[in-house]
Amino acid sequence: MSPSRRAVVRHAVGVLSLATLAGCTNDDTPATRSSSGPPTSAVPTDTETTRPPTTVLTETPVVAYDDLTASERSTFDRALAAGGRVESYHPVGRFDERTLVRHEGTVSVAVSRDSGRNEAEYRLTAAPSSSTPDDEPVPFEDLSAEARTAVEAAIDDEYVTETMPNVSSDLVVYESETYTLSVTVADRRLWVLTVRPVE
Repeated sequence: MSPSRRAVVRHAVGVLSLATLAGCTNDDTPATRSSSGPPTSAVPTDTETTRPPTTVLTETPVVAYDDLTASERSTFDRALAAGGRVESYHPVGRFDERTLVRHEGTVSVAVSRDSGRNEAEYRLTAAPSSSTPDDEPVPFEDLSAEARTAVEAAIDDEYVTETMPNVSSDLVVYESETYTLSVTVADRRLWVLTVRPVE
């Protein structure tokens, strides 16, 4: 091969190498080459990843435990005793929204949410008997302590429980008046109250 032809070949090879290099550097995706494999796209490190901002719980007003209602304190205490979670038939007071509660030096976040399931609820009611009953009524004093609690609540308003009331008779004499007892059963939506310390 003559010197002039060799110069032409070297020139062509040089142009081809420059074109290949330009194509690599113009690629939008940066590449790295391992010693034993083809180029791979670079993966951002944790420090390069954009993370969503953390919610600042301290921006929510803190409620003192003593400022809760009796019902709210009762449910809050039951949740703490059960490890931070307790079920109820309805959202309790202010816990329907996220609430920060300061109790014994610890601030906890408490919130009530729909559990997505139902459970049976029993309601015991009592009404004065309008006629002479066929069955012999049971004196209030002869009932068990549990039954007396249920009957007194039913006479005053109603007695609501998660289990069938344990009352031995449908007719009870209370303070010289005969009452007819009745039980209704209904499905109620369960709610879950969770309580956890603020980290």
